[in-house]
Amino acid sequence: MKLQTSILVVFLAYTYCLDSVKIGIIGAVDSTGDESELVSIDLKRKDGKEDIKLIAQMRIHLVEGKVHLNGNMLKHGVVIRIEMRLTIIEFENGIQKAGKLKAVQLRVLVLETTAANGNKVLMVEEEFMQVEDYEVLQVDVKQVIFESMVRKPVTVISLSESKIHAKPKKQDHHVSFKDHPQNGVQQADQIMSWQAKYLLSLAFGFLTMLAIALLYVRYTERKLQRQNWPVLRPIDDTVTVDMEEEKKEKTDENLEFHFEFENAVVVDNKKALVE
Repeated sequence: MKLQTSILVVFLAYTYCLDSVKIGIIGAVDSTGDESELVSIDLKRKDGKEDIKLIAQMRIHLVEGKVHLNGNMLKHGVVIRIEMRLTIIEFENGIQKAGKLKAVQLRVLVLETTAANGNKVLMVEEEFMQVEDYEVLQVDVKQVIFESMVRKPVTVISLSESKIHAKPKKQDHHVSFKDHPQNGVQQADQIMSWQAKYLLSLAFGFLTMLAIALLYVRYTERKLQRQNWPVLRPIDDTVTVDMEEEKKEKTDENLEFHFEFENAVVVDNKKALVE
């Protein structure tokens, strides 16, 4: 029981150390970003199932002047066909379901222009093609615009008015972000600095050595207990009786019987004993 308790303590301590490292790292890199960076895209299934509506959620933000999608840097000036996982919220017959990460294919275009005042302008458009194994149609396009690195309010235009829809799909640059941060939440192993990895390794090594020490102590205690146990031998409860000796004692032929009378009586064979 003591050993099981010790192992449980070691496991809880390791979990605490691991969570502490993750929390410290994620908090330092702004894993979720501002809510204003989230963009929701209305979709519908291309197969005509009007009872199912979809909303795709993604995060578009700037990092050192480059547009990023859920933490992944996008190439400017070309249409990128992206495979990744995004949070998809389904509405079936008007009832909203919980959002789930699903594989999607979408096209993204980042254009750089210069405003009349000379400021640099970045415009982002998106066009969804597929969610898991079914094709989808996009209801409208959300334009995300940055001017001088400042984000402007989202502009909504129809798909037919968008620049991305007019671009031929055969010229798309295909990329995959399957192994990159998903849904705006960066994975701990991808954002972990070498200092955090070093501390985590030290914590894991210490707890491993502690577990080994506890196991060795327990093993030693058991070994000493076995050595100090008394040696139990079966008790011989049989009794040996010398029947010959006993027989001799009971059947001794040298025994003599003596009869004595207090008054001497003379018996004459010529005279009757009783008169």
